Amino acid sequence: MRRRRLLGLALVVAAVLAVRGAVAEESIPLVVALDSSRSLKPGELAAAASLVRPVLASLPAGTPVGVMEFNDAPRWVVPLPGSAAAASEVLGRIVPAGTSTVLLDALVTAARELPAGGVILVITDGRDEGSAATMSDLTALLAARQVRILAAGTGHTVDSRSLRRLAVLSGGQYLGLVGATSAGTLEGAVGQARTAVERSLPPTPAPPPTPVPESTSTLTPPVRQTAGPDWLALGLGVVAVAALGLGMLAWRRRAAATGNLCPDCGRPMASWETECATCKLDRLDLRRAEQQAIAAPPAKPIADEELTLDPSVFDKAPLEDRLEKTLALTEQIILVVRSPRGPQRSYAINPEHVVAVGRAAKVNSITLDDPSASAQHFKIVPKGEDFYVVDLESSNGTFVNGERVRVHRLHNGDTIMAGQVECQFRTQLVRTA
Repeated sequence: MRRRRLLGLALVVAAVLAVRGAVAEESIPLVVALDSSRSLKPGELAAAASLVRPVLASLPAGTPVGVMEFNDAPRWVVPLPGSAAAASEVLGRIVPAGTSTVLLDALVTAARELPAGGVILVITDGRDEGSAATMSDLTALLAARQVRILAAGTGHTVDSRSLRRLAVLSGGQYLGLVGATSAGTLEGAVGQARTAVERSLPPTPAPPPTPVPESTSTLTPPVRQTAGPDWLALGLGVVAVAALGLGMLAWRRRAAATGNLCPDCGRPMASWETECATCKLDRLDLRRAEQQAIAAPPAKPIADEELTLDPSVFDKAPLEDRLEKTLALTEQIILVVRSPRGPQRSYAINPEHVVAVGRAAKVNSITLDDPSASAQHFKIVPKGEDFYVVDLESSNGTFVNGERVRVHRLHNGDTIMAGQVECQFRTQLVRTA
């Protein structure tokens, strides 16, 4: 019986040898994992060693080989990358020891050390006792490193189901029970083992494609067709212009019916307008004045103490001993802004600047923090010694002293309303130094 078992083990190793011979052109890394627990007898281990040596001798030169024994713990007898000669020498020294079989721990240790695409030849009875690793740990590692297991069962009692599971989950091959292996079964196992090892190798790179010579034929360039006019866009443009013209005509007719047309330019005026704003701008030449003036930068509020003088200053008599202490005053234009949403603020108006006032901070010199004011509500344009307020087509209109205006000359004390914001235009004496 023992002779048949050893003969079967020899045939299994011969199958692996045939696999190695079939891929002799490739250097496949190999680990021989041998169960050295007391479930195997010394004679079985010695016979296995003597049969594995021819397999190692037939491997291509330079093939990385490792030998591991496992019982209570896995132990490298020949660490990777060892040589086939060193592995053959130590196989005969392995003897049964320990009281358990950490099969899964041994396979995990071997898979971690193997290069990608390597093969583990494990000879064991398939029983795991005391491993810290689980089957899930092992299968995940085998898949990540593309390591395949060739399993051969030997010993007094073989757990063939566990060995078959190891082989199937790794994409390898279960070689069957040693004692019951026949010649036909071994022949089939050789072919299947060869396939398992070939799949574990990286694919052979495809040869570079043969360059295709450039064609010498002359291709006729495509004829570029000139696109015709876009009649749809042209028609829509004509309709838009016609609608605009009809709208202007209707506006003029409605204004003519109410008798509120400018007698000079014929421009329709609002019902509250008493003078054409366009003609007034031309008559006052405010457009040129605005072009000659400088757009005012964003203004900062003036402190209140700069605007207020002690009235008793004007009551003091100009005595000889007090002449040197007389204050020098100058007249300054001030715009006092009162908003229901914030405190009162005062801004100095430079007679050389055009001051834009509105809600948008980026385009105005003075910003009004109130939703009733337009983004660009009005501007103050200097002309000579005078100042004019010009409405900028605001939504709620610009009012001076309660009267809606488009262009109006400002006087000291005038109140400008922009929505709910009150802006008082006035002159005031301030210190010169």
